[in-house]
Amino acid sequence: MKANMNRGVVVFTSILAGLLIGLFAGIYIYYAWAPPEMVLRDAPPRMLYHDTKSNTPQYRDFYAVRAANKFQGEMSAGVPNALQNVYDVLGVTTGDASFDDALTMVRDAERVATLENRANGDQGRFTANDQLALTSLVNTMQSAKDTGNVPAANTAPSAPAVARSNARLVGFILLLVWALLLGIIVYVVDHWVGPRMNPVATINQRFNIAPSRVEAEPYVPAPNVTVNVGPTSPGSVGSVYSPAARGAHVVTSETPLATFAPTIYRHGDDHYDEDFAINGPMGELIGECGASIAERIGGDTPARVSALALWVFDKNDFQSTTKVLMTDYAWNDSVTRNKLKARGDAVLAQDGGVFEILTSTLRVEVQVSDLQLNPDSNPPRGYFQSVTLTFAVYKRQG
Repeated sequence: MKANMNRGVVVFTSILAGLLIGLFAGIYIYYAWAPPEMVLRDAPPRMLYHDTKSNTPQYRDFYAVRAANKFQGEMSAGVPNALQNVYDVLGVTTGDASFDDALTMVRDAERVATLENRANGDQGRFTANDQLALTSLVNTMQSAKDTGNVPAANTAPSAPAVARSNARLVGFILLLVWALLLGIIVYVVDHWVGPRMNPVATINQRFNIAPSRVEAEPYVPAPNVTVNVGPTSPGSVGSVYSPAARGAHVVTSETPLATFAPTIYRHGDDHYDEDFAINGPMGELIGECGASIAERIGGDTPARVSALALWVFDKNDFQSTTKVLMTDYAWNDSVTRNKLKARGDAVLAQDGGVFEILTSTLRVEVQVSDLQLNPDSNPPRGYFQSVTLTFAVYKRQG
């Protein structure tokens, strides 16, 4: 199983996705499910603000005045069904208000307009003509009520109600699509973007932690391997064991905390970056180990990789230890050695070789197998053609 210790980008993306989903859900609930009086553009006239104890003009009174002036103008122009048009404006025919509600709205507006005109005349917010129009509409509606000539209650859904039902359905579908899209983005970031980043380097930079260094153990060359390291070669020498010498350094009776399937680097995999989560006996996360590209020769594509960084992160002390696995060319090149010495101890890649990476509480054995260097001379034994790395994690004794 691959794990990404650098969760910052994933957490940030998840929080951002959650905020966007919450924002969209809030808008959806407000416009599709909130009571109509909370959404003014969809509210019927009876929902407009009005205080029955107040004698000052309010929103509903101004609306009733406009309805009355419309009725007066249409009556003067001889428009048929002028009263029916008023019923439409006041919400009677749409089912948003009963006839009595509409009559009450107009009568309250008439009372307020009359009181204001008595006090301020035409200098107030209602004119004398507004008052006359309201009085005319009240008398007409009262006469219709007395004669029983009132419109029947409309039980059909009103246009705003239909619009709100459509908004609920469409909004719900869009909310599901939006949530699915953001979920896909978080998944892609978690499984593709995050693992491409160097988890240990990111953690060290975040907490300003320098990579821990472990004192090098004596180098034991494998049979028939010549190592050309001059006195000017920089960097410390990593601990490497040949297969024959391995038993002198490894306690074979130990039971590993974790063993992982071999990871294989092949020439052409320019994004090679493998990591494994290290879990304790109770399943708790105690660290991570892995390998990634450390050095390339030139800027060719595909890259000619001459060194791989193999690292172990120890959650116990929040530090990482890195060793650099080098080809013969990188091992013997002083410039490359000097460039990579800050990354960690240098280790010469040998087929069948095993070396250790030590932290304060962990000991990780890395076995190199199926090593193949470039067959050409560009440069000779300069970059990896393929190499298999097998990680085994042990609890460090003492």
